[in-house]
Amino acid sequence: MRRVLTAALAGVAGLAFVPLCATRVLLVVPFAAVLATVVVVTARRGSLLVALAGWLVAGLPLALAFGAGTAGVPDVVRGGLVDGFRMALTQALPLPATPAVLFWVFTLVWWAAYWAGRAADPRVTPLLALLPPGLVLLTGIGFGVSQPGRGLPVAALFAGLAALLLAVRSGAGLRRTLVAAVTCAVVVLGALTAAARLPYEGKRPVFDPRALVHPPEQLEHQLSPLAYASLWAAEPPRRLLTLTTAAPVNQRLAVFDHYDGLDWSSGASYVPVGSRLPAGGRPGRSVRESVAVDALPFAWLPAPDRATEVTGTLVRVDRTAGVLTTAGGHAATGLRYSVTARVPSLTARQAADATPAYGPAYRDTLDVPADVPPSILADAERLTRNAVSPYQRLLTLQDRLRTQDRYDVRAAPGRTVGHLHFFYDKSHRGTADQFATVFALMARHLGFPARIAVGFTPGHPVGGGRYEVTTADVVVWPEVALRGLGWVPFYPVPRAGDGGGTIGRSVGEPPERAALDRTVAARGTSAQPKQTAAARTAPASPGASVYRWWPVALLPLLLLAGYLLPGPVTRALTRMRRRSGTPYEQVVGAWQETVDALARLPGAGDLTTSTAEEVTEHTRGRLGDVAGAHMESLARHLSASVFSGRPAGEADAAAAWLIVARMRALVDGRVTRAQRFRELVRPPWAAVRRTVKETK
Repeated sequence: MRRVLTAALAGVAGLAFVPLCATRVLLVVPFAAVLATVVVVTARRGSLLVALAGWLVAGLPLALAFGAGTAGVPDVVRGGLVDGFRMALTQALPLPATPAVLFWVFTLVWWAAYWAGRAADPRVTPLLALLPPGLVLLTGIGFGVSQPGRGLPVAALFAGLAALLLAVRSGAGLRRTLVAAVTCAVVVLGALTAAARLPYEGKRPVFDPRALVHPPEQLEHQLSPLAYASLWAAEPPRRLLTLTTAAPVNQRLAVFDHYDGLDWSSGASYVPVGSRLPAGGRPGRSVRESVAVDALPFAWLPAPDRATEVTGTLVRVDRTAGVLTTAGGHAATGLRYSVTARVPSLTARQAADATPAYGPAYRDTLDVPADVPPSILADAERLTRNAVSPYQRLLTLQDRLRTQDRYDVRAAPGRTVGHLHFFYDKSHRGTADQFATVFALMARHLGFPARIAVGFTPGHPVGGGRYEVTTADVVVWPEVALRGLGWVPFYPVPRAGDGGGTIGRSVGEPPERAALDRTVAARGTSAQPKQTAAARTAPASPGASVYRWWPVALLPLLLLAGYLLPGPVTRALTRMRRRSGTPYEQVVGAWQETVDALARLPGAGDLTTSTAEEVTEHTRGRLGDVAGAHMESLARHLSASVFSGRPAGEADAAAAWLIVARMRALVDGRVTRAQRFRELVRPPWAAVRRTVKETK
């Protein structure tokens, strides 16, 4: 039973690597945990040599059979011994399930199961059996810290199995072991229920160990897509790429989140990744497309928002924004690849209830340079004064730029505050990046984290599900971070030549988004009570959308408390009752309390039916002459109170309870930690029944 539990602990610890390496890990973890335990049980002599041989004989074929791609045996062995930790710290999650990665996980689980099985011997402290699988669990959870909440169910299951192993190692009987198992199951089920409901967003960013090992590579010495956007828009249409898809959507190239008054820059950093990309963002509809790049002079790759899989070429990814680049940093011209994405969707209800996102991760996206034209900031406040929701404030800003200014591809390019002043206050004609910049600064001034993105519209169809994207399809749009919705794009750029109008489609805006904006904008100011500016922009309290589930999260804790608390509470109330009443009742209660304390000693049996002399001799034999003398004195106080004609006084009661305190201290010194744990998980109904019987 002990080694079955150690094998289960090692297997559960291996489950912590599922968020790192995807479900393919499940194909090797059970084999590693079970086979290593079989080696411990069957190989009594030379088990270490047998374990070494079994690790190679079993691990290599499994990794090669279940791993994605092909690899030589030396590469797989090196991956299991050296490169596994390096890959986990330098590549974006999830890791590609290559043979080397699977062999690395197999190695960790194998040796955790082996050493835990060896430490399961009754002569070894039980904590040593928990150490190897515990280290594997911490490794998996630590490397997956960028995906909060994923490790909670695994950790809860590990804790439950660990508690059950300690109960078995302590020599508890079948009944007590079953009680411990039920308690552990309640805790595990409670954690599984609460895992998806708990708020994981803290007041500071989660520490990621990857930042200490290898700084992610940034793209240097390349002209950014934002610089090309104005040039492309002003030149005659020229084909840049071709999309093949059944659901055409906008293509993102790059995201820029820092504005210093001169230009935009990006804090993105890129790490290698396999075909599967890090998951993130809110749920959306699945989109798959094939991309054929004809002429892109930089490393950024066009793809739908929130790509989840890329095949046909090696890529790097910025884990925060989901932006893709070529693996080697070379130009994308000539590449052919396929992309699968979960394009975020938005409903009118979500938009109407949205509030600005907040937190340390958005600090840089709220900065507004001091020399931004005052008219831009003043208009942001004035125009949105009567908006009834944060989203309507953003629509008001969008409508202001669409109706009062004109999009002109021949306008003077530039994104400095001087260019913005000329565009907004004088010419009212600007480029797409100027529209996006003004909108982003207005939103930031109102308390919305904002940035800008550059990409393409889907282009125009050429037949057979193919869409040709030219330089005329380049577009720049702002994005605003809304709580619970992620980065939501807005489209303030009016169509070229339009003289203005109400909220409707503009450059880059999908038809469904235009309809949604019209629905939200149609909710007039009379539909809701007027809000102050502070109330409109103040972020909701952290976890507000999660606290409605607090009964579900607290249910397992209440069940556990309902099981553990009645016993200690009943014993405390019984002690208080015994110390109250007349001196005679206090002396009798002191004797009962001492007999209960002696019953805690291993093998003490039932002392309630023994005479005072028998209890005294039993105490002398178990705890020594000092304890025997205390019990003899307490027995005299009891006999005098019960059988003598002199009634017991306050001095007799005080002396009796002083002996109780001394006896409890002596008994506590003899009770082991295992015994204390058994007392903690002991079913409470026995203590309750005894208390009821005493009071009758």
